[in-house]
Amino acid sequence: VSRQETARPLLTAGEIMQLPTADEIVLVSGCPPIRAKKIRYFQDRRLQKRVLPPPQQSAPSGVSPPGSPLPNQPAGSSWANLIAAPAAGNDDADNANGGPRREPELPEHEEIAPAPPDRSQEFDLGDDSDDTGPPIQPSFDQQVRNSVRQAPLDPADRLGM
Repeated sequence: VSRQETARPLLTAGEIMQLPTADEIVLVSGCPPIRAKKIRYFQDRRLQKRVLPPPQQSAPSGVSPPGSPLPNQPAGSSWANLIAAPAAGNDDADNANGGPRREPELPEHEEIAPAPPDRSQEFDLGDDSDDTGPPIQPSFDQQVRNSVRQAPLDPADRLGM
């Protein structure tokens, strides 16, 4: 990272993508990145003598050749061409086999939650002919109406109306 006010990488991803073909970035854990030159050993005369020819592949005796169905098996192995025979008998008729999983008959659903209250007459105030409550004076309503009408007319209440 550069030493500027806003830290930025010394080489951005775009700059790394545009490196010359002879340059490379070497990343080693715990070390800062290293910019290096690639060695073309096949072009450098000093390094050409280090290049060795590929080794000769020779199959050891008794081992199957490459490309055989079972590589690295001895040629005389009794397992080389053996195919497993299917098991005799029907697996479905086996008494030890449990077969498909079966669930016992489930009982009908039992309601355990309490029944909700009947809300069809939730706001019904009852019958007006019911006289079980305390008697209401018919003159009380008239007194309330009169006091409401007289409140703005009273100059002593200082409401400023």
